[in-house]
Amino acid sequence: MRKLHILLHTKQFIIPALGGNELQDILLGVRWLETKQLVANFLARTLTLG
Repeated sequence: MRKLHILLHTKQFIIPALGGNELQDILLGVRWLETKQLVANFLARTLTLG
């Protein structure tokens, strides 16, 4: 299990998360995420939700 560091405005949250090549489906609120802009920067290891 990994820990995700999430920065929301000026507050940081650390949450546990599972991930890897074994997971074939998106498990995190996909219907909600479909209404938002999510940018993945793999080099910086960041996700930006706008």
